[in-house]
Amino acid sequence: MAKARVRNIIIKFLKTKHQATTHEIYDHVNQATKHGVTMAGLSNILSKDKSIKKDGTELAQTVVSRYQGSLWRLRARSLE
Repeated sequence: MAKARVRNIIIKFLKTKHQATTHEIYDHVNQATKHGVTMAGLSNILSKDKSIKKDGTELAQTVVSRYQGSLWRLRARSLE
């Protein structure tokens, strides 16, 4: 039940934003829900959901380091 609720929040977010990084989705889900989601749980949902696809990577920077962040978007079939 909780995974379905998180999945619905992610899908609504991606419908409005069209493309987002894993950290943007993580921040949105944790602000939208009381208990939030772990990064491992979020990665599991994103990778296994058929309506969400990985759309490449993007270089992200923090004060201390740089890393490759994954970009996610909805599949064309899911936008209808």
